[in-house]
Amino acid sequence: MNKLLVTLAFLTTKQVALIAAGLGGFYWYALFDDGSSLEPQILALQGQRQEQETKKIQTEVALKKRDSLQETLANLTSKYEGLSRIISIELNSSDLNKQIDQLRKTSRINQVSRKPLDIIRGPILDEWPVELRFVGAYNDIAQFIYQASRAEKVMLVRKFKINPIEPYDGRLNFEVSLSSFQLAEQPRQDSGDVK
Repeated sequence: MNKLLVTLAFLTTKQVALIAAGLGGFYWYALFDDGSSLEPQILALQGQRQEQETKKIQTEVALKKRDSLQETLANLTSKYEGLSRIISIELNSSDLNKQIDQLRKTSRINQVSRKPLDIIRGPILDEWPVELRFVGAYNDIAQFIYQASRAEKVMLVRKFKINPIEPYDGRLNFEVSLSSFQLAEQPRQDSGDVK
């Protein structure tokens, strides 16, 4: 080490400057790292980060949509359950006849005729209409209509007509079109030609 120091001590300023420039150049080109070799890696990592951000945003949007769909499903399920309590899922003519007979008995009217009409198929509900003729007092007829409107399962009085019996004895002829409903088996597209 002493020999190196002695040699350096006898060098001129120009020689020391040249050696320093040479060592500086060697360091600059061989050993110094300005980070330019890492730029491709940095760009690649930034691209991956951007992809992850995009995936995160897409995931958040998908989760919000899923939550919205679950809420909609819960609302529709609740509505369907409420509807299925008042509208039959399955309806047959014997159930409808039992319901009409129960209404007739509670309102104390006498049935003259009963004529089931063709089922009207709808996109969501199928309608089962029945034409009925009864004989009874006015208050019994009013009771029948009231009981039909308050039935456990939905039943609509579509039209009715009341005529006195000749000679009038306090009884009236009562003609009514009564409809019960059933949820359609499969939702149909409304084609405009519902029967």
